[in-house]
Amino acid sequence: MAPKTLEQVLELRQIDQDVFETQQYPIWSWPGSKVFPGGTLMAQASAAAFETVSSDFAIDTVQAYFLAGTNPDIPVVHRVKRLSDGGRFVTRVITAEQKGGVMGHITCSFVRYAALDGRSMVHSVQRQGKQTIDSITLDDLEIGRNEYGPYMKFQRLPLEGVGASPTVGRTSPASTLYTSVAAISPEITTSSSRLHALGIIALSDYHILDAAPTLHNHSFGLPRINDSARKPTDQDFKMYTSLNHTVHFRRHDGFRADDQCYIEVTSPWADRRRAEMQSRIFDRRGELIASCVQEAYYVLKEGEAKTKL
Repeated sequence: MAPKTLEQVLELRQIDQDVFETQQYPIWSWPGSKVFPGGTLMAQASAAAFETVSSDFAIDTVQAYFLAGTNPDIPVVHRVKRLSDGGRFVTRVITAEQKGGVMGHITCSFVRYAALDGRSMVHSVQRQGKQTIDSITLDDLEIGRNEYGPYMKFQRLPLEGVGASPTVGRTSPASTLYTSVAAISPEITTSSSRLHALGIIALSDYHILDAAPTLHNHSFGLPRINDSARKPTDQDFKMYTSLNHTVHFRRHDGFRADDQCYIEVTSPWADRRRAEMQSRIFDRRGELIASCVQEAYYVLKEGEAKTKL
């Protein structure tokens, strides 16, 4: 059966002690790409690591280094190494392999959050964006949808300025907010906090890669934001890829990945074909679920530079 839901994509078969293999393939990949999403690889690796910890642990941090493009047409083997086991925290390292080659190196830290009760400092950032929508009506993944997926929805919102702009009348890429609304779809059939955490990991990677180019008025070929005609734009890149991606969970329950999540991205730096993106994932009420950092690599086509936003 072709994988059409997140739950199917995350199904694993144990083939040895702490070694797991994906059962569903082909996996849906980006339109025109032969590589399936990095967020999917991270979620699968985290699902494998979950199999090695007790049920009272929740995933706290995931850090991935993407080493090669993962083929969507063959299984992935996730080898879990147990680095530490403690009363409050445990750590696992997972190598994601295909045909003996390492596709990604993922570290997962888990926390027994019941053991962290007691006096604590408390504060949390609020959403900076002012825009909200009732539902996702312009799904950016509708282009390229096929029998394998995608198993999620995304809609970009218009850019917003944040902080002081260094140039009167213009907003710099470093002081502009890029926002998308995301949800796992079809809905997850369980309220399991583990599965919804894996859903947030899967959502966390997409559109972060698009943030820095959009802030510089470059395009991957997607329609312009809010273009109801969904007309593709000219592709400005020879290639682009995520180099690494980190997710820090700020809550471990009380959220659903298949409900509307607002992902806000800022890019503090870009140079030498690389860019850093910092993102925060909020639930529909505006409460922080997770914060992320990603570094990406971009190769622009030769030609005249576009005017920055």
